[in-house]
Amino acid sequence: MIIIHCATGYSQGPWEQLFFDDFQSGHADNWNLEEGWQVHLETGNYMLRGENHSWANCNLGSEWYDYSFKTSIKIQQGSVHVNFRLSEIGRYFLEMNLEEIRLTRDSLWGQYRELDTRAVSITADVWHQLEIIVSEKAIQIYVDGVLQLQVWDENALTSGTIAFESLEDAVVYIDSVMVTGPPQTEPPEGYNWFKTGGPPGGLGYDIRIHPENDQIIFVTDNPSGVNISYDGGINWEQSNTGITARTGESQEDIPVFSLTIDPGNPDRVWCGTQNTKGIFRSDDCGETWIRMDNGVIEGIEISFRGFAIHPENSNIVLAAAEIATVEQGITFNKIKGKIYKSVNGGESWYPVWEGDNLARVLLYDYIHPDTVYCSTGIFDREAYNSDEKLNLPGGEGILRSVDGGESWVAINNGIDNLYTGFLEIHPANPRILYAASGNHAYGMPAGGIYKTTDGGQQWTKILDGDCFTAVAVSRSRPELVYAFSESGCYKSVDGGNIWTRHLREGDNSWGPPGIRPGIPISAAVDSTDENKVFVNNY
Repeated sequence: MIIIHCATGYSQGPWEQLFFDDFQSGHADNWNLEEGWQVHLETGNYMLRGENHSWANCNLGSEWYDYSFKTSIKIQQGSVHVNFRLSEIGRYFLEMNLEEIRLTRDSLWGQYRELDTRAVSITADVWHQLEIIVSEKAIQIYVDGVLQLQVWDENALTSGTIAFESLEDAVVYIDSVMVTGPPQTEPPEGYNWFKTGGPPGGLGYDIRIHPENDQIIFVTDNPSGVNISYDGGINWEQSNTGITARTGESQEDIPVFSLTIDPGNPDRVWCGTQNTKGIFRSDDCGETWIRMDNGVIEGIEISFRGFAIHPENSNIVLAAAEIATVEQGITFNKIKGKIYKSVNGGESWYPVWEGDNLARVLLYDYIHPDTVYCSTGIFDREAYNSDEKLNLPGGEGILRSVDGGESWVAINNGIDNLYTGFLEIHPANPRILYAASGNHAYGMPAGGIYKTTDGGQQWTKILDGDCFTAVAVSRSRPELVYAFSESGCYKSVDGGNIWTRHLREGDNSWGPPGIRPGIPISAAVDSTDENKVFVNNY
């Protein structure tokens, strides 16, 4: 688990040079050259030469987002792909040959979308000047100083490095590669990262702060179970007395996945298990646990993803679940979902919803508790109603109940990505909610942060271009919103109208130096310090 402690956002001044290589050293230390690419000497000048289908990848720049990319290029024959914003989730590439240029977005390495093309006369064996400018969703392509393509990509890839890819039967030369962009500044004073010493190496999931004592924090982890800090996250201890569920080859893992504190009675805490049947209740703030899953009919195929407790009646509880199947999708297992309800404090449970994607975050309207919301889907599972052959992602989206969870309907007006893995409610106005969406198997439509101000009747996408996995709202300053993806931490101080993206220089990630936190799966803002955020990682 990671704590972010920030004072202000980054400042941005004029663009500056981020990278330059003219290969005059006779080496390509900044590049990973596949067979087919080499440093070439011609008339006293060093350059890169590529032939046939092979890659020359720049070793730097995974964190570059807005930039100008200039190079000299000479095509002797065939075609070359000039790649930019190249990352683990995709790339843009400009295909160049002697007759035309063609711009394509490749999402998740295989989902191609041609953005624009133009006939351009490229003279063989003659140097041409290429410049590519990317700024947020705008892309401009210049050849020999003339603007040839101009594209606005609503589903833009947001960051990544550069590379050259020569195609079959091609011979191409590259020289004088330069990238300019916003300065890669050091974080301002007061922006610091701390590793809290929480559970190492497992599958982190939920993080919860005690509503009356912010020094008490819970995080869940498979295989270490429930972990509690009593000093604001400095020290941690396991607390699994009474949790009898075990998994793993030696049956020693404690597969606690989800956890929720009863807002009306904070001494009562609920937790659920992963890949095995198990709901447990604590009545002494997590010190000891009692098994409470009578009525749950599944076995190893169920994972409990979240709980919600009625704000006025602690005996009414909802549990959100994932139901695994044996069907495989494009990348991940296809799954179903289920919501269970108890009206007697967990003594017995009965199902109230079943659908074609996992149920995850459950939230009561704390003023009108007959209204309940549920997010469905997550980044690393595929909906049971998806169709990999037709490239249809499927999904369920956001669900709402107006009868206390007995029946549910989808409320997805304005939501184009139904893998809504996280949901957060405004602390002073329950009709304002934020949803985070995205999926790694289906990159289109792109993920985003959505906001509703009318209880889900209409949603507006307020941040896009990434696969978002968590969102958190400050309780003390509700207009302060944080959003998270694997590649960035985003912050808004005006309720989501304007965002600042925080990146760590060097590896297109975020977090403290030397640590790649993983994928944020849950986040919580300290109740008294709006600039302190706790993040649990998957």
